[in-house]
Amino acid sequence: PSPPPLPLALPIRDPQESSPHSRPTAPRPTFQLGAQCRVVYCTPHLAAMLGRPAGEVIGCDWVSEFVPADRASTREDFARTMRAELELPHNENQIVTAGGELRLMSWSTIIRHEADGTAVGAISLGEDVTVRRQTEQRVSHLAYHDDLTGLPNRMSFAEHLATTLADAERAEAQIAVLFCDIDAFKLVNDS
Repeated sequence: PSPPPLPLALPIRDPQESSPHSRPTAPRPTFQLGAQCRVVYCTPHLAAMLGRPAGEVIGCDWVSEFVPADRASTREDFARTMRAELELPHNENQIVTAGGELRLMSWSTIIRHEADGTAVGAISLGEDVTVRRQTEQRVSHLAYHDDLTGLPNRMSFAEHLATTLADAERAEAQIAVLFCDIDAFKLVNDS
């Protein structure tokens, strides 16, 4: 005999509750969607992140209310996931808070199924990766630009020159490089 089907809205433990298998962790934004992309449950942490009481979040269409860009694509991906045509166990997308702030979230998602295999919703556990991605972009930018001026640095010049030389060679074209040196510029740069 197969186990009884799970209820549509699973109670998700509050991270503050203790259990013999729990360990102290930071609260994670978690929510459960029904098959029609409506929020069935959300943790207090997610509600706070969204800037709304949990009671206002429950029942909302997730894509219409909280996904700021590319809504049609997000909705289609969810529908395809419910039809088992697409697997998205891990993905990143932006959410928008009640105050209009965009947050980049990394989601781990499992699909809920009835005993007959019919998909009835999804449970997603998230992590706000906004600051991490901004830091990564800043480090990447600094690798090719001067921190003080924001202008391209030597590494950027060397890569652009190599690309331009390769393009010119393929096209059997010529290029020119102009080098300017300003006397005593180090004094200006160091002050």
